[in-house]
Amino acid sequence: MESDSRLVVLADYSGGMWYRKTMALTREQTQGRVMLDLGRVSATAEVRINDQSTGVKLTPPWTVDISKLVKPGDNRIEILVYKTLANHYGTIPTRYRGSPESGLLGPVRIQTSALVTLVLREETKEESSNGKSRHSQTQ
Repeated sequence: MESDSRLVVLADYSGGMWYRKTMALTREQTQGRVMLDLGRVSATAEVRINDQSTGVKLTPPWTVDISKLVKPGDNRIEILVYKTLANHYGTIPTRYRGSPESGLLGPVRIQTSALVTLVLREETKEESSNGKSRHSQTQ
């Protein structure tokens, strides 16, 4: 098997890398809470949804609330991950080292949850005077 010369160049690379994906969501999926879970990341991640930045994540948890940025239909997800200098330090004489493992290690998932509306009612005088409500009684 022949080696890919691009991978040899990237072996010592320390810097940023973009991960991009377009994903379709239904109207139902966008009406509740929508979370983007990056899984594992090494070292930092900036998330952009439909050209809007959600900010930069420096530490776990690697989850981002994207509810206000997604829409029904196609959504562009972009994640810019910056590596540490560990790979660069391997090319020069230095006492600094670090793990060369880096990037968006995942698994990356989108988690949706339905919007739930609770309707509370007032207790009747009878329920109040008994110290019980219908909903708190056990069977």
